[in-house]
Amino acid sequence: MKSVDPKFNMGTNVLAIKYKSGDPNQAALIANAFLASTIDGSVAMKAASADQTARWFAPQIEELRKDVETSRAALEAFQAQTNMVSPTEGGDSETSQYMAISQELSAARAQISTLQSRLTSGSTDLSNDPADPDLQMLATLKEKLSTSQSAIEAAKGILGSNNPKMMAELANLGSIRKQLGDATEKMRQHLKERIATTQDQIASLQIEQAQAQKTLIAVQGQRSRLGELQRDVIFRSEQLNARERAAAEAKLKSKLTFSDMTVLDKATPPIEPAFPKPLVVIPVGVGAGLVLGLLLALLAEATDRRVRFPVDLEYAASGPFLGTLDAVRRARARAGASRRALRPA
Repeated sequence: MKSVDPKFNMGTNVLAIKYKSGDPNQAALIANAFLASTIDGSVAMKAASADQTARWFAPQIEELRKDVETSRAALEAFQAQTNMVSPTEGGDSETSQYMAISQELSAARAQISTLQSRLTSGSTDLSNDPADPDLQMLATLKEKLSTSQSAIEAAKGILGSNNPKMMAELANLGSIRKQLGDATEKMRQHLKERIATTQDQIASLQIEQAQAQKTLIAVQGQRSRLGELQRDVIFRSEQLNARERAAAEAKLKSKLTFSDMTVLDKATPPIEPAFPKPLVVIPVGVGAGLVLGLLLALLAEATDRRVRFPVDLEYAASGPFLGTLDAVRRARARAGASRRALRPA
C-alpha cells in the first residue's frame, strides 16, 4: 500500500496508478491488480447507490398510487352525483339552449318593434311584410280602387252622372273604399293582436332565458369542478409515471455490472529500470560531489583557527613578526620568507 501512488492527471479525470518495486513483473502485476480492484469498487458503489435509490422510490410510488386512486374515486363520485361528463368539442346542450333562447328573444323583440312601427305609422305597403295576408288583401283592394277610379275618369266624358253605368261604377268605387277601410281596420286589429302575442312570447322567453342562464351558470360551476378533478387525476398520474420510470431506471442500473470507467492502458513490465538512470545520475552525482567538496573545504578553512604560518600569527596578534625557532630546513625557508615580508616599525 505504501508503494502505490494513484493520482489524477492535472485538469483531467484520468487516474494514473503507479507502483514501485525492485521486480518489474511484480510491479506490473500489482499495478494491474489495483486497477481491477478500483473498477470493481466503482461498480459496486454505483450498484449499491442505484439499489438504494430504487428502494427509496418504493414507498413514494405506493403513496402516489394511493393518491391517484383517491383522485379517480373523487372524480367518479362527482360525475355520478351530477350525472355529468366532459363537454364535447362542439359545445354542450345547456349553452346551445341558452343561445337559441337568446336568438329567439332577439328576433321577437325585433318583430314587435316592426309591428309597433307599422301600427303607429299606419303603413299598408306590401313591402313591409309580403307574407302578411292583410297587406295582400289591402294591395288587391288598392289595385281594384285604382282600376275603378280609372274607369270612372274615362266614363266621365262619355256618360253623364245619372247614367246607370256611371252610377254602378260609383257604387262599386264606394264599396271598394268601404272594403279598403274595413281591411285597414282589420289589419290594425290583427297588428295589435300580433303585438300582444309577441309581448307574451317575449315575457315567456325572458323567463326561459333567466332559467337557462341559471342552469348554465350552475353547469359551468360543475364543469369547472369536473375539470379540476380531471386535471388532478392527470397530474397525479404523470407524477406516478415519472417516479415509476425513475425507479425502473434505478433498478436497471443496480443490476448492471459494467462501469463508465475505461482502461486506457494496462501496466506492463518495464524494459529499463525507472530509477536510477546512469546517464542522469552519474553527471548529477559528480557535480553534486564537487560542489559538496568545495563547500566542505570552505567550511573547514573558515572554522580552522590554528597558526601554521607567520602570516597567520601576524594577522592574529596584530603585531610585527620577529623570528622563529625551527631546526627544519623547510621551516627556515618559510621564516626567511616571513622576514622578507616584515616592515620596519
